[in-house]
Amino acid sequence: METVRPRRWAPVWLKAIGILAMFLFVAPLFRSEYGVHVRPRFTQTVHQLTSSPKATSTQDKDAIVKRTSDQGRIIISGTVPEEFEPGDLPPHLLNTSHDDPDLLKHLMEHRILLPPEKPRRLVHPERTHYSQAGQSKLVNALLKGKRNGFFIECGAGDGEALSNSLFFEKSRNWTGLLVEANPTIFNRLRNKSRHAYLLNACISPTGRVTTLNFTKGMLMGGLADYMEKSHKRRIYRQKKVSGVVQVPCFPIGSVLRSIGVSHVDYFSLDVEGPEMDILQTFPFHDVTVDVFTVEYAVNGCGGCTRSKVKRIREFFKQLGNYREVRTIQGLDIVFLRNSFHS
Repeated sequence: METVRPRRWAPVWLKAIGILAMFLFVAPLFRSEYGVHVRPRFTQTVHQLTSSPKATSTQDKDAIVKRTSDQGRIIISGTVPEEFEPGDLPPHLLNTSHDDPDLLKHLMEHRILLPPEKPRRLVHPERTHYSQAGQSKLVNALLKGKRNGFFIECGAGDGEALSNSLFFEKSRNWTGLLVEANPTIFNRLRNKSRHAYLLNACISPTGRVTTLNFTKGMLMGGLADYMEKSHKRRIYRQKKVSGVVQVPCFPIGSVLRSIGVSHVDYFSLDVEGPEMDILQTFPFHDVTVDVFTVEYAVNGCGGCTRSKVKRIREFFKQLGNYREVRTIQGLDIVFLRNSFHS
């Protein structure tokens, strides 16, 4: 007669325990590494970060906050999440001014991503310069090869293709602020692991917090209401447009104040339309900038281009502390601060 062996349940329980252990211990490591809904945590308030006169260093699990003593600039590094969910813009922040404490806190805790500690992930790491028309070569010469500087690139794209700032980060050990409003392109920028602050928003052309329609036009997209008609026609005709989305817009002064920056070595401004509006809201009384490159070319409209570059020249002339260096291939115009010293 055949003997019936009792069923052994131990292996099943062991498997169950193994699966449970995987979810409890392995999954959090996976999420931390690949950034699924991971947000850096802060151990200091915005007031503490922006007002402490002493050089300090505070480290927690996710971020290091360090104040440099030379410029009083806060350098923050930490894990940049792969999936960033800034959430909706709180209604009470709309139309607030650049120095509103709630706005500064919102920017640091919910909007600005910190420079990562992991290596960059570039498509062409072997390259030295990435600019479209030699902007980084010219600026490097103007600044006499300065090291450890700070840049702003508004209209940062994916952080590599046509980047005016990547040379300085790689070859001169700079950090900076990369601003890209297009959420699709921002995802690519974030995945490059650039060693800079990242902001998925637009710089406000009004100087106050607002939301505006953004035309997603690959690297030629921009704020819908600030684009020239000829530029719109061109990107639609070339089928570059993939939709229109609402994006939050923050004053440039608020963004810089929230990260403790009062000096910028190089500001690259290329946002397909509202360059003059942004310049007019820039806090020159609080922040010094050594070099500007400002895009003035307007696709398909020679008259618009000439009018725009004229207005930019008049603006910097009225500032009184800048001299025009040159234009670059009919695209950008370059200004150097008169009191710049290397």
